[in-house]
Amino acid sequence: MIKIIRKDFLFAFPLIGIIISLSTCQYPDKPHNVILNDSYQLEVPAYMNETSELNADAEVQFQNKFRNRYLLVFQSQKQEPFKDFVDQRVQQLLDKVQDSVISKSTAKKVNGIQAHERVINAKVGEERIYYKLMFYEGKKHFYQLVVWTRDDKLAPFKQDMEKIATSFQRKE
Repeated sequence: MIKIIRKDFLFAFPLIGIIISLSTCQYPDKPHNVILNDSYQLEVPAYMNETSELNADAEVQFQNKFRNRYLLVFQSQKQEPFKDFVDQRVQQLLDKVQDSVISKSTAKKVNGIQAHERVINAKVGEERIYYKLMFYEGKKHFYQLVVWTRDDKLAPFKQDMEKIATSFQRKE
């Protein structure tokens, strides 16, 4: 009987160590500070990793597949009025999704930068996706930020979406 307990203990000891080490895994608290065009910056949560597999045209791409969270930032040369740029980019996304519900465009200032916000909830394949789109008017460029997650994963990510969107600022 003592030998059986020892074997169980020897088997359980490494298992307990693995469980403890996995339970203490955490993402760093400090967000990624991302620089755009040497003029603008934004902060991305530390649990998101830089990638290049989401969209080849994006200046910035981050994701966390496990948490189902994604971020793209596009930069475009100013060639049309800001409102036209916003409307065109929103329509580009709407052309790729189905059964969409879209918010009205909200004009606002983000850290002194003229911005527009749109929220789209749409179906992609069989999943409902929640998109937060932010558009920023820089001196020479327009910037489009797209952050999204599955609708059923939105609640824990919504505050981070807002933090990302409002972190966009001119680089000092």
